[in-house]
Amino acid sequence: MLIKNKRVVLVIVLMLLRNSKGFGVTCDTQFSNLEHSITYVLCPADCWRQYSNLCGDRIYSRGPICLAAMQDQWIDGGGGPMVVYRSPDKRTNRYSGGNRNAVKSESCSADGDSYSFEMTCSTQGDSSTLVTQVNCPAYCRGEAVYGSEIYSDKSSVCRAAVHAGVLPDKGGMVIFYTTLGQSLYNGSTSNGVESKSGLASKGAFAFTNINECVNNACEHGSTCVDGIAEYFCVCSPGYYGKYCEKGFTHCWNGNLTGKFVMKSRDEVVCNKGWLVFQRRFDGSVDFQANWSDYRNGFGSLNGEFWWGLEKMHIATKPFQCNQCRLRVELKDIDNGTSYAEYSQLCVGPESSNYQLCVGGQYNGTAGDSIITSFPNHNSNGVGFSTIDRDNDNSGVHCAEPWRGSGGWWFHGCSLAVPNGVWNPVSTSCPKCHIYWTTWKDGKKLRGTELKLRCKP
Repeated sequence: MLIKNKRVVLVIVLMLLRNSKGFGVTCDTQFSNLEHSITYVLCPADCWRQYSNLCGDRIYSRGPICLAAMQDQWIDGGGGPMVVYRSPDKRTNRYSGGNRNAVKSESCSADGDSYSFEMTCSTQGDSSTLVTQVNCPAYCRGEAVYGSEIYSDKSSVCRAAVHAGVLPDKGGMVIFYTTLGQSLYNGSTSNGVESKSGLASKGAFAFTNINECVNNACEHGSTCVDGIAEYFCVCSPGYYGKYCEKGFTHCWNGNLTGKFVMKSRDEVVCNKGWLVFQRRFDGSVDFQANWSDYRNGFGSLNGEFWWGLEKMHIATKPFQCNQCRLRVELKDIDNGTSYAEYSQLCVGPESSNYQLCVGGQYNGTAGDSIITSFPNHNSNGVGFSTIDRDNDNSGVHCAEPWRGSGGWWFHGCSLAVPNGVWNPVSTSCPKCHIYWTTWKDGKKLRGTELKLRCKP
Protein backbone atom coordinates (compact mmCIF):
# COMPACT_ATOMS: atom_id res chain seq x y z
CA MET A 1 0.00 0.00 0.00
CA LEU A 2 1.30 3.44 -0.91
CA ILE A 3 1.42 6.04 1.87
CA LYS A 4 -0.40 8.95 0.22
CA ASN A 5 1.54 11.85 1.70
CA LYS A 6 4.72 10.35 0.24
CA ARG A 7 3.36 9.92 -3.29
CA VAL A 8 4.89 13.07 -4.82
CA VAL A 9 8.29 12.39 -3.26
CA LEU A 10 8.14 8.79 -4.43
CA VAL A 11 7.35 9.71 -8.03
CA ILE A 12 10.31 12.14 -8.08
CA VAL A 13 12.60 9.43 -6.72
CA LEU A 14 11.29 6.97 -9.29
CA MET A 15 12.07 9.39 -12.13
CA LEU A 16 15.57 10.06 -10.83
CA LEU A 17 16.31 6.35 -10.63
CA ARG A 18 14.96 5.53 -14.05
CA ASN A 19 18.32 5.83 -15.79
CA SER A 20 20.30 4.04 -13.08
CA LYS A 21 22.22 1.04 -14.48
CA GLY A 22 23.87 -0.19 -11.31
CA PHE A 23 27.23 0.48 -9.75
CA GLY A 24 30.41 -0.68 -11.40
CA VAL A 25 32.25 -3.77 -10.24
CA THR A 26 35.41 -5.50 -11.42
CA CYS A 27 35.87 -8.98 -12.86
CA ASP A 28 37.23 -10.01 -9.44
CA THR A 29 34.26 -8.81 -7.38
CA GLN A 30 32.93 -11.70 -5.30
CA PHE A 31 29.45 -12.38 -4.04
CA SER A 32 30.79 -11.86 -0.50
CA ASN A 33 31.64 -8.24 -1.42
CA LEU A 34 27.96 -7.40 -1.92
CA GLU A 35 26.06 -5.90 0.99
CA HIS A 36 22.46 -6.22 -0.18
CA SER A 37 20.02 -9.02 -0.86
CA ILE A 38 19.19 -7.39 -4.22
CA THR A 39 22.14 -5.66 -5.87
CA TYR A 40 22.29 -3.86 -9.23
CA VAL A 41 25.75 -4.06 -10.79
CA LEU A 42 27.46 -3.06 -14.04
CA CYS A 43 29.96 -5.69 -15.17
CA PRO A 44 33.01 -4.77 -17.29
CA ALA A 45 33.93 -6.51 -20.54
CA ASP A 46 36.10 -9.60 -21.05
CA CYS A 47 35.45 -11.24 -17.65
CA TRP A 48 35.52 -14.61 -19.43
CA ARG A 49 39.31 -14.48 -19.07
CA GLN A 50 38.98 -15.26 -15.36
CA TYR A 51 38.24 -18.85 -14.38
CA SER A 52 39.14 -18.95 -10.68
CA ASN A 53 37.03 -19.76 -7.62
CA LEU A 54 33.60 -20.01 -9.27
CA CYS A 55 31.34 -22.61 -7.67
CA GLY A 56 27.88 -23.62 -8.85
CA ASP A 57 25.75 -23.56 -11.98
CA ARG A 58 22.67 -21.28 -12.20
CA ILE A 59 22.74 -21.15 -8.38
CA TYR A 60 26.16 -20.16 -7.07
CA SER A 61 27.85 -20.42 -3.68
CA ARG A 62 30.93 -18.30 -4.30
CA GLY A 63 33.11 -16.80 -7.01
CA PRO A 64 33.25 -13.75 -9.31
CA ILE A 65 29.68 -12.59 -9.93
CA CYS A 66 30.35 -11.29 -13.46
CA LEU A 67 31.90 -14.59 -14.49
CA ALA A 68 28.87 -16.41 -13.07
CA ALA A 69 26.56 -14.07 -15.02
CA MET A 70 28.41 -14.93 -18.22
CA GLN A 71 28.06 -18.66 -17.57
CA ASP A 72 24.33 -18.19 -16.92
CA GLN A 73 24.11 -16.10 -20.16
CA TRP A 74 22.78 -12.92 -18.57
CA ILE A 75 25.64 -10.93 -20.11
CA ASP A 76 28.13 -11.67 -22.88
CA GLY A 77 31.80 -10.81 -23.34
CA GLY A 78 30.94 -7.13 -23.59
CA GLY A 79 29.67 -6.98 -19.99
CA GLY A 80 26.61 -4.99 -19.00
CA PRO A 81 24.05 -4.29 -16.24
CA MET A 82 22.47 -7.08 -14.22
CA VAL A 83 20.87 -7.89 -10.86
CA VAL A 84 22.21 -10.31 -8.26
CA TYR A 85 19.82 -11.94 -5.76
CA ARG A 86 20.90 -13.37 -2.42
CA SER A 87 19.09 -16.39 -1.03
CA PRO A 88 19.39 -16.53 2.78
CA ASP A 89 19.32 -20.32 2.75
CA LYS A 90 21.75 -22.82 1.34
CA ARG A 91 19.19 -24.27 -1.11
CA THR A 92 21.25 -27.48 -1.21
CA ASN A 93 24.09 -29.20 0.61
CA ARG A 94 26.29 -29.25 -2.46
CA TYR A 95 26.61 -27.20 -5.64
CA SER A 96 27.41 -28.84 -8.96
CA GLY A 97 29.80 -27.17 -11.39
CA GLY A 98 29.20 -26.67 -15.07
CA ASN A 99 30.76 -25.65 -18.37
CA ARG A 100 28.47 -23.37 -20.35
CA ASN A 101 29.02 -20.38 -22.62
CA ALA A 102 32.81 -20.90 -22.52
CA VAL A 103 32.90 -20.49 -18.71
CA LYS A 104 33.80 -23.38 -16.41
CA SER A 105 32.81 -23.60 -12.73
CA GLU A 106 33.63 -26.06 -9.97
CA SER A 107 31.55 -28.24 -7.67
CA CYS A 108 31.75 -27.53 -3.95
CA SER A 109 30.02 -27.97 -0.63
CA ALA A 110 27.49 -25.38 0.52
CA ASP A 111 29.18 -22.48 2.28
CA GLY A 112 26.84 -19.78 3.57
CA ASP A 113 24.18 -18.07 1.47
CA SER A 114 23.78 -18.69 -2.24
CA TYR A 115 23.11 -16.25 -5.07
CA SER A 116 21.53 -16.33 -8.49
CA PHE A 117 20.31 -13.97 -11.20
CA GLU A 118 16.62 -14.71 -10.77
CA MET A 119 14.36 -13.66 -7.93
CA THR A 120 13.56 -16.37 -5.36
CA CYS A 121 10.80 -16.59 -2.77
CA SER A 122 13.35 -16.22 0.03
CA THR A 123 15.02 -13.04 -1.34
CA GLN A 124 14.77 -10.33 1.31
CA GLY A 125 13.91 -6.67 0.84
CA ASP A 126 17.37 -5.18 1.38
CA SER A 127 18.05 -3.53 -2.00
CA SER A 128 20.92 -1.44 -3.35
CA THR A 129 18.44 1.02 -4.93
CA LEU A 130 15.71 3.11 -3.32
CA VAL A 131 13.08 1.84 -5.75
CA THR A 132 13.23 -1.74 -6.98
CA GLN A 133 11.22 -3.67 -9.53
CA VAL A 134 11.31 -7.50 -9.36
CA ASN A 135 9.48 -10.47 -10.83
CA CYS A 136 8.32 -12.83 -8.09
CA PRO A 137 7.95 -16.58 -8.69
CA ALA A 138 4.66 -18.32 -8.07
CA TYR A 139 3.38 -19.79 -4.81
CA CYS A 140 5.81 -18.30 -2.30
CA ARG A 141 4.68 -19.85 0.95
CA GLY A 142 6.33 -20.32 4.32
CA GLU A 143 8.89 -17.50 4.05
CA ALA A 144 9.09 -15.11 7.00
CA VAL A 145 7.37 -11.71 6.86
CA TYR A 146 7.67 -9.04 9.59
CA GLY A 147 5.29 -6.07 9.71
CA SER A 148 2.19 -4.70 8.00
CA GLU A 149 2.19 -2.12 5.18
CA ILE A 150 5.81 -1.36 6.15
CA TYR A 151 7.95 -4.48 6.35
CA SER A 152 11.34 -5.22 7.88
CA ASP A 153 14.03 -5.67 5.21
CA LYS A 154 14.55 -9.15 6.69
CA SER A 155 11.19 -10.12 5.20
CA SER A 156 10.68 -12.10 2.00
CA VAL A 157 9.76 -9.52 -0.67
CA CYS A 158 7.45 -11.85 -2.57
CA ARG A 159 5.60 -13.20 0.47
CA ALA A 160 5.23 -9.66 1.84
CA ALA A 161 3.80 -8.58 -1.54
CA VAL A 162 1.08 -11.22 -1.24
CA HIS A 163 0.36 -10.01 2.31
CA ALA A 164 0.15 -6.41 1.05
CA GLY A 165 -2.30 -7.38 -1.68
CA VAL A 166 -0.12 -6.27 -4.61
CA LEU A 167 0.78 -9.78 -5.83
CA PRO A 168 -1.40 -12.81 -6.60
CA ASP A 169 -0.30 -16.25 -5.45
CA LYS A 170 0.67 -17.09 -9.05
CA GLY A 171 3.49 -14.50 -8.91
CA GLY A 172 4.29 -11.50 -11.11
CA MET A 173 5.97 -8.11 -11.07
CA VAL A 174 6.03 -5.83 -8.00
CA ILE A 175 7.66 -2.50 -7.21
CA PHE A 176 8.83 -1.66 -3.70
CA TYR A 177 10.73 1.23 -2.16
CA THR A 178 13.06 1.29 0.81
CA THR A 179 12.44 3.43 3.86
CA LEU A 180 13.82 3.88 7.37
CA GLY A 181 13.67 0.93 9.72
CA GLN A 182 10.94 0.88 12.36
CA SER A 183 11.37 0.53 16.10
CA LEU A 184 8.68 -2.16 16.12
CA TYR A 185 6.85 -4.16 13.44
CA ASN A 186 3.30 -5.25 14.13
CA GLY A 187 2.24 -8.52 12.56
CA SER A 188 -1.17 -9.24 11.05
CA THR A 189 -3.03 -11.69 8.83
CA SER A 190 -3.95 -10.46 5.34
CA ASN A 191 -4.67 -12.19 2.01
CA GLY A 192 -4.00 -15.57 3.58
CA VAL A 193 -0.54 -14.59 4.83
CA GLU A 194 0.33 -14.29 8.50
CA SER A 195 3.11 -11.77 9.19
CA LYS A 196 5.04 -11.68 12.43
CA SER A 197 5.75 -8.91 14.90
CA GLY A 198 9.39 -8.00 15.31
CA LEU A 199 11.83 -5.59 16.91
CA ALA A 200 13.80 -2.83 15.23
CA SER A 201 15.74 -3.45 12.00
CA LYS A 202 18.16 -1.25 10.07
CA GLY A 203 15.92 -0.88 7.02
CA ALA A 204 12.38 -1.42 5.81
CA PHE A 205 10.38 -1.46 2.60
CA ALA A 206 6.85 -0.85 1.35
CA PHE A 207 5.04 -1.39 -1.94
CA THR A 208 3.77 1.12 -4.47
CA ASN A 209 0.49 0.57 -6.26
CA ILE A 210 0.97 3.31 -8.86
CA ASN A 211 -0.46 1.94 -12.12
CA GLU A 212 1.11 3.84 -14.99
CA CYS A 213 -0.86 1.88 -17.60
CA VAL A 214 -4.22 3.52 -16.81
CA ASN A 215 -3.89 6.13 -19.59
CA ASN A 216 -1.18 4.59 -21.78
CA ALA A 217 -0.54 5.56 -25.40
CA CYS A 218 0.76 2.21 -26.67
CA GLU A 219 -0.25 1.81 -30.32
CA HIS A 220 -0.85 -0.97 -32.87
CA GLY A 221 -2.11 -3.55 -30.40
CA SER A 222 1.01 -3.42 -28.23
CA THR A 223 0.96 -4.40 -24.55
CA CYS A 224 1.43 -1.90 -21.73
CA VAL A 225 3.71 -2.90 -18.83
CA ASP A 226 3.63 -0.91 -15.59
CA GLY A 227 7.21 0.19 -14.92
CA ILE A 228 9.17 2.46 -12.61
CA ALA A 229 7.71 5.99 -12.84
CA GLU A 230 6.11 5.30 -16.24
CA TYR A 231 4.77 2.55 -18.44
CA PHE A 232 6.53 0.64 -21.20
CA CYS A 233 5.13 -0.69 -24.45
CA VAL A 234 5.87 -4.24 -25.58
CA CYS A 235 5.43 -3.92 -29.31
CA SER A 236 3.54 -6.21 -31.63
CA PRO A 237 5.63 -7.75 -34.43
CA GLY A 238 6.60 -5.17 -37.03
CA TYR A 239 6.48 -2.09 -34.77
CA TYR A 240 8.94 -0.26 -32.57
CA GLY A 241 9.44 3.07 -30.79
CA LYS A 242 8.47 4.26 -27.32
CA TYR A 243 4.77 3.88 -28.11
CA CYS A 244 5.17 1.24 -30.84
CA GLU A 245 4.18 3.98 -33.24
CA LYS A 246 6.78 3.18 -35.91
CA GLY A 247 6.50 0.40 -38.44
CA PHE A 248 9.59 -1.79 -38.79
CA THR A 249 10.57 -2.66 -42.34
CA HIS A 250 14.37 -2.95 -42.47
CA CYS A 251 17.36 -2.20 -40.24
CA TRP A 252 18.42 0.45 -42.73
CA ASN A 253 15.16 2.38 -42.24
CA GLY A 254 16.47 5.05 -39.86
CA ASN A 255 19.91 3.58 -39.09
CA LEU A 256 18.47 1.44 -36.31
CA THR A 257 20.43 -0.31 -33.55
CA GLY A 258 19.02 -3.06 -31.34
CA LYS A 259 16.88 -6.21 -31.57
CA PHE A 260 13.58 -5.92 -33.41
CA VAL A 261 10.66 -8.21 -34.27
CA MET A 262 9.74 -8.24 -37.94
CA LYS A 263 6.16 -8.61 -39.19
CA SER A 264 7.08 -12.18 -40.08
CA ARG A 265 7.69 -12.61 -36.30
CA ASP A 266 11.36 -13.32 -36.98
CA GLU A 267 13.73 -11.40 -34.74
CA VAL A 268 16.60 -9.42 -36.21
CA VAL A 269 19.62 -7.59 -34.81
CA CYS A 270 20.37 -4.15 -36.28
CA ASN A 271 23.66 -2.31 -35.84
CA LYS A 272 23.69 1.32 -36.97
CA GLY A 273 21.49 0.57 -39.98
CA TRP A 274 23.09 -2.78 -40.84
CA LEU A 275 21.33 -6.15 -40.53
CA VAL A 276 23.62 -8.49 -38.58
CA PHE A 277 23.51 -12.06 -39.92
CA GLN A 278 26.50 -13.53 -38.07
CA ARG A 279 28.21 -12.71 -34.77
CA ARG A 280 30.93 -14.54 -32.82
CA PHE A 281 32.97 -13.51 -29.81
CA ASP A 282 33.29 -16.29 -27.19
CA GLY A 283 32.93 -19.73 -28.80
CA SER A 284 29.68 -20.52 -26.95
CA VAL A 285 27.94 -21.64 -30.17
CA ASP A 286 29.19 -24.49 -32.39
CA PHE A 287 29.27 -23.33 -36.03
CA GLN A 288 30.10 -26.83 -37.33
CA ALA A 289 26.42 -27.17 -38.19
CA ASN A 290 24.43 -28.95 -40.90
CA TRP A 291 22.43 -27.60 -43.84
CA SER A 292 19.09 -27.23 -42.04
CA ASP A 293 20.73 -25.26 -39.21
CA TYR A 294 22.40 -22.83 -41.59
CA ARG A 295 19.17 -22.53 -43.60
CA ASN A 296 16.97 -21.78 -40.57
CA GLY A 297 19.51 -20.07 -38.30
CA PHE A 298 20.95 -21.05 -34.92
CA GLY A 299 22.38 -19.57 -31.73
CA SER A 300 20.98 -16.68 -29.69
CA LEU A 301 20.50 -13.12 -30.92
CA ASN A 302 21.65 -12.06 -27.43
CA GLY A 303 24.96 -13.85 -28.00
CA GLU A 304 26.56 -15.72 -30.89
CA PHE A 305 24.35 -16.61 -33.86
CA TRP A 306 23.85 -17.29 -37.56
CA TRP A 307 20.64 -15.57 -38.69
CA GLY A 308 19.70 -18.04 -41.43
CA LEU A 309 20.23 -18.36 -45.20
CA GLU A 310 16.51 -18.41 -45.98
CA LYS A 311 15.96 -15.16 -44.08
CA MET A 312 18.98 -13.61 -45.82
CA HIS A 313 17.48 -14.59 -49.18
CA ILE A 314 14.12 -13.04 -48.26
CA ALA A 315 15.82 -9.85 -46.99
CA THR A 316 17.86 -9.34 -50.19
CA LYS A 317 15.31 -10.74 -52.68
CA PRO A 318 13.54 -7.38 -53.37
CA PHE A 319 16.87 -5.81 -54.34
CA GLN A 320 19.41 -6.17 -57.12
CA CYS A 321 22.88 -7.36 -56.19
CA ASN A 322 24.27 -3.84 -56.60
CA GLN A 323 21.64 -2.42 -54.22
CA CYS A 324 22.99 -4.26 -51.16
CA ARG A 325 26.34 -4.16 -49.39
CA LEU A 326 28.30 -6.60 -47.24
CA ARG A 327 30.43 -5.58 -44.28
CA VAL A 328 32.74 -7.91 -42.35
CA GLU A 329 34.19 -6.78 -39.00
CA LEU A 330 37.03 -8.76 -37.42
CA LYS A 331 38.83 -8.91 -34.07
CA ASP A 332 42.06 -10.89 -33.60
CA ILE A 333 43.35 -12.61 -30.45
CA ASP A 334 45.22 -9.41 -29.47
CA ASN A 335 41.97 -7.37 -29.78
CA GLY A 336 43.13 -5.68 -32.96
CA THR A 337 40.26 -4.82 -35.31
CA SER A 338 39.73 -4.43 -39.04
CA TYR A 339 36.94 -4.54 -41.62
CA ALA A 340 36.16 -5.39 -45.22
CA GLU A 341 33.22 -3.94 -47.15
CA TYR A 342 31.80 -4.89 -50.55
CA SER A 343 29.36 -2.82 -52.62
CA GLN A 344 27.40 -5.80 -54.00
CA LEU A 345 25.55 -8.59 -52.18
CA CYS A 346 22.56 -10.85 -52.74
CA VAL A 347 21.65 -14.40 -51.63
CA GLY A 348 19.71 -16.63 -54.01
CA PRO A 349 16.95 -19.14 -53.14
CA GLU A 350 17.51 -22.60 -51.72
CA SER A 351 16.97 -24.09 -55.20
CA SER A 352 20.28 -22.41 -56.14
CA ASN A 353 21.93 -23.61 -52.91
CA TYR A 354 21.69 -20.01 -51.70
CA GLN A 355 24.07 -18.88 -54.42
CA LEU A 356 26.09 -15.83 -53.42
CA CYS A 357 26.24 -12.66 -55.47
CA VAL A 358 29.07 -10.57 -54.05
CA GLY A 359 31.59 -8.16 -55.49
CA GLY A 360 31.68 -4.63 -56.80
CA GLN A 361 33.96 -2.21 -55.04
CA TYR A 362 36.02 -3.40 -52.08
CA ASN A 363 36.92 -1.05 -49.23
CA GLY A 364 38.54 -1.74 -45.89
CA THR A 365 41.60 -2.56 -43.82
CA ALA A 366 41.37 -6.37 -43.67
CA GLY A 367 42.15 -7.08 -47.31
CA ASP A 368 39.93 -8.89 -49.80
CA SER A 369 39.43 -12.57 -48.98
CA ILE A 370 36.07 -13.01 -50.80
CA ILE A 371 36.35 -11.64 -54.36
CA THR A 372 40.08 -12.19 -54.27
CA SER A 373 42.26 -11.93 -57.37
CA PHE A 374 42.98 -15.66 -56.94
CA PRO A 375 40.36 -17.15 -59.33
CA ASN A 376 40.19 -20.48 -57.47
CA HIS A 377 39.11 -18.71 -54.26
CA ASN A 378 36.53 -16.20 -55.55
CA SER A 379 33.22 -16.82 -53.73
CA ASN A 380 31.06 -14.89 -56.21
CA GLY A 381 28.46 -17.13 -57.84
CA VAL A 382 29.17 -20.05 -55.49
CA GLY A 383 26.56 -22.12 -53.61
CA PHE A 384 26.66 -22.55 -49.83
CA SER A 385 28.29 -25.68 -48.37
CA THR A 386 27.89 -27.33 -44.97
CA ILE A 387 29.27 -30.47 -43.33
CA ASP A 388 26.42 -32.50 -44.88
CA ARG A 389 26.09 -30.66 -48.22
CA ASP A 390 29.03 -30.25 -50.65
CA ASN A 391 28.34 -27.38 -53.08
CA ASP A 392 31.82 -25.90 -53.41
CA ASN A 393 33.69 -25.59 -56.71
CA SER A 394 36.69 -27.73 -55.86
CA GLY A 395 37.84 -31.33 -55.94
CA VAL A 396 37.37 -31.74 -52.19
CA HIS A 397 34.60 -31.09 -49.68
CA CYS A 398 35.79 -27.86 -48.01
CA ALA A 399 33.18 -28.04 -45.25
CA GLU A 400 33.75 -31.65 -44.23
CA PRO A 401 33.95 -31.98 -40.42
CA TRP A 402 37.65 -32.70 -40.00
CA ARG A 403 38.58 -29.41 -41.69
CA GLY A 404 36.71 -27.40 -39.01
CA SER A 405 35.71 -24.74 -41.54
CA GLY A 406 31.97 -24.55 -40.79
CA GLY A 407 29.47 -23.55 -43.48
CA TRP A 408 30.40 -21.00 -46.17
CA TRP A 409 30.40 -20.10 -49.86
CA PHE A 410 33.58 -22.06 -50.57
CA HIS A 411 35.49 -21.94 -53.83
CA GLY A 412 38.65 -23.97 -53.60
CA CYS A 413 38.38 -23.91 -49.79
CA SER A 414 38.20 -20.14 -49.62
CA LEU A 415 40.50 -17.64 -48.01
CA ALA A 416 37.69 -16.45 -45.73
CA VAL A 417 36.65 -18.81 -42.89
CA PRO A 418 34.51 -16.75 -40.46
CA ASN A 419 32.48 -19.82 -39.43
CA GLY A 420 35.46 -22.00 -38.56
CA VAL A 421 36.19 -23.59 -35.21
CA TRP A 422 36.44 -20.94 -32.48
CA ASN A 423 39.93 -21.77 -31.28
CA PRO A 424 41.93 -18.64 -30.41
CA VAL A 425 44.51 -20.31 -28.17
CA SER A 426 45.49 -23.73 -29.59
CA THR A 427 48.54 -23.90 -31.85
CA SER A 428 48.36 -27.64 -32.60
CA CYS A 429 46.33 -27.07 -35.78
CA PRO A 430 47.45 -23.92 -37.64
CA LYS A 431 44.24 -23.57 -39.69
CA CYS A 432 41.72 -24.87 -37.13
CA HIS A 433 40.33 -21.48 -36.24
CA ILE A 434 38.50 -18.45 -37.60
CA TYR A 435 40.66 -16.59 -40.06
CA TRP A 436 40.68 -14.02 -42.86
CA THR A 437 43.74 -14.84 -44.92
CA THR A 438 44.44 -11.33 -46.24
CA TRP A 439 44.58 -9.83 -42.73
CA LYS A 440 47.79 -10.52 -40.82
CA ASP A 441 48.43 -13.68 -42.89
CA GLY A 442 45.40 -15.48 -41.49
CA LYS A 443 46.09 -14.73 -37.83
CA LYS A 444 43.69 -16.39 -35.38
CA LEU A 445 40.53 -14.38 -34.82
CA ARG A 446 38.48 -14.08 -31.64
CA GLY A 447 35.46 -12.28 -33.05
CA THR A 448 33.54 -11.64 -36.26
CA GLU A 449 30.41 -9.71 -37.16
CA LEU A 450 28.93 -10.04 -40.65
CA LYS A 451 26.16 -7.73 -41.78
CA LEU A 452 24.29 -6.49 -44.83
CA ARG A 453 22.52 -3.31 -45.87
CA CYS A 454 20.27 -2.66 -48.87
CA LYS A 455 19.08 0.52 -50.51
CA PRO A 456 17.08 0.87 -53.76
